Amino acid sequence: MSELPMLRRPDRALVPMTIEAEPEERMPSLRNLVLAGIAAVALGFGGFGAWAVTARLDNAAVAQATVIVDSRRKTVSHLEGGILKTLLKAEGERVSQNEPLLRLEDARARAELQQLEGKRVGLDARLARLRAEQSDAAQIDFPDDIENARTPIAREVVNAERALFRARAQVYDGKTRIQQRVIEQHQAESEALQAQIDAVRHQRTLIDDEVKTIAELYEKRYAKRSQLVELQTRQSELTGRAGEMKARKAKAEQAVAGAELEIKAISLDRQSEIAKDLQDSQLQLSEVVERIVQAQDVLRRLVVTAPQEGIVANIRMRTAGSVVAAGEAILDIVPEQEPLVVEAKVDPRDIDSVRVGADTDRIDVARIDLGLDDQRLLL
Repeated sequence: MSELPMLRRPDRALVPMTIEAEPEERMPSLRNLVLAGIAAVALGFGGFGAWAVTARLDNAAVAQATVIVDSRRKTVSHLEGGILKTLLKAEGERVSQNEPLLRLEDARARAELQQLEGKRVGLDARLARLRAEQSDAAQIDFPDDIENARTPIAREVVNAERALFRARAQVYDGKTRIQQRVIEQHQAESEALQAQIDAVRHQRTLIDDEVKTIAELYEKRYAKRSQLVELQTRQSELTGRAGEMKARKAKAEQAVAGAELEIKAISLDRQSEIAKDLQDSQLQLSEVVERIVQAQDVLRRLVVTAPQEGIVANIRMRTAGSVVAAGEAILDIVPEQEPLVVEAKVDPRDIDSVRVGADTDRIDVARIDLGLDDQRLLL
């Protein structure tokens, strides 16, 4: 045994200290054991993680999925858009099909419809007046809805068409009366000339007989030549007067025929104008009626209704006066009784683990939104 070391403290004398002899093999240090344990654990977890990343599962596939209603929600929008007037339903409220959801401002649509109705009344009244003129009726037969209408527009239109009917009739009658007077004047002239022609013919007959008698006497030397010449001169004068009167009579008759043709032309022009106005008015009425149907449809759709039974969700605008753009989504209607369907997107690498009709072993809920948005699950 080696010499014992001496321990010394400042306040004491030196004291000998004995220790046992060291064993021949030294024990490993604690620090080395801890390091070895940590390395073993790290190696184990690292290997497991690598296996989990690279290893393929024979009978399982993991995919993210969405739970939706089978028939999907209906998004409510408006074709023309407008200004929100009243929101009739609240978020989460149940509604039935065709139940009103909201109203849009209708002042502009009503004004346009009223304007179109005024045009329709005016065109109907015009058509009634034109038909009366076409048939030379004494008065206009207006449709009952116009005749019995109490609106100021209808009364104004009826009065205006009646006044126009009378005015146009007076113009037409005035033109025809002028030509009728021309006819009467020339007919009277023709009749007078015919009477004069008849008188001249009678005188000519008498002169002819007298000339014949004087000529026979002149040949027998019982009459003078001067007498025969005088009678022959009168005979020629009567012949000339008769010819002049016949020409004047023919001219008068021609004037009568011209006036009669003018009356027919006036009537034909009037009927042609009436027919053209009728055609134009009927075309305009067809266009106005079509626009009225469209305006009524627009006005009706200003009250937006539910396209199906369900629950109101995702209201995007609530304040009166909000501008709704054409086709802009306003809110959604989610069917309440429709079955739920899980839509999942499976990794193509898992094709060997997926088959038609296979059961889902596990659904882990990652998030549930108790609102009405699509439900997100981990499948």
